[in-house]
Amino acid sequence: MSISSAFIRIGHFAIAVLTVFLTAETANAGVLVAAHRGDSSSAPENTLASIFSAEGSADLTEMDVRETNDGELVLMHDGTVNRTTDGRGGIRRKTLAEVQSLDAGSWFSDDFAGEPVPTLEQAMMTALTLGIEPLVERKAGSAETYHATLAGLKLAPSEFRVISFSQRFISDLDALNPEYQLGVLGSGAITQARLNRLAAKGADFISWRHNSIRSAAQVDLVHANGMELHVWTVNDESRMEELIDLGVDGITTDYPHLLNSLLPQNALAAAVPEPPGNVISLLLAAGLLFRRSRADSCRNYCA
Repeated sequence: MSISSAFIRIGHFAIAVLTVFLTAETANAGVLVAAHRGDSSSAPENTLASIFSAEGSADLTEMDVRETNDGELVLMHDGTVNRTTDGRGGIRRKTLAEVQSLDAGSWFSDDFAGEPVPTLEQAMMTALTLGIEPLVERKAGSAETYHATLAGLKLAPSEFRVISFSQRFISDLDALNPEYQLGVLGSGAITQARLNRLAAKGADFISWRHNSIRSAAQVDLVHANGMELHVWTVNDESRMEELIDLGVDGITTDYPHLLNSLLPQNALAAAVPEPPGNVISLLLAAGLLFRRSRADSCRNYCA
């Protein structure tokens, strides 16, 4: 191969690599993966096991939170323990000790027999240890109780997010600490008037039912108001791809590993073309050509 051909092939390779990087950067590479109730397709929801299962695929792990009879915050989606434990009855009627004595794993699989119901503190600290940001969804409980628990963890507000369908709760929590990252859950039309109302309640971002999001104009409107637009709960691969293309900021899913595999930044390695031959040899050859060219120039022109 001639040196000039080497230069051409190196140039083509460099352009291809640069194109892949630029494409990954501009194709909504910043979409956040939120594991719904943890990696709930692979482990029992709202347990430490589901959080561990989300490691390596999720940026955030969503956790549903309710208050026990003695004022402790625990992970539980439903108002009763019936569906996801071996017990019966309402969370609000049980003490923390009673809730944590239940088996929250056997309903999912015998492999998770004995998995306990974690406290909010246990779940958040586990997630953070794994490099996953907690996404705390308030199902029940006062803003004062949540604030006391969160303040007791001595975390920076940038280390976690809190979401709720209750705008009153978001407003009350924002009043207790305006630095919290707060999101309102909702669905339906996104209008300027609605965004104004949510911002006035203290919302920093919105988390919307994905079926309500059909155009990039909706995403742009949210962004124009300085907010992020997250969507829930998306388990269909083609719909994930549509929402990524629309430019949403985050997607909540029961399948974080699947969503993670679809994101541009994670497809980067596969997209970079193979080097043209031995790149090191080509670069050395190019360097040799430069040295020879410079030497010839000096022979002709250097005094």
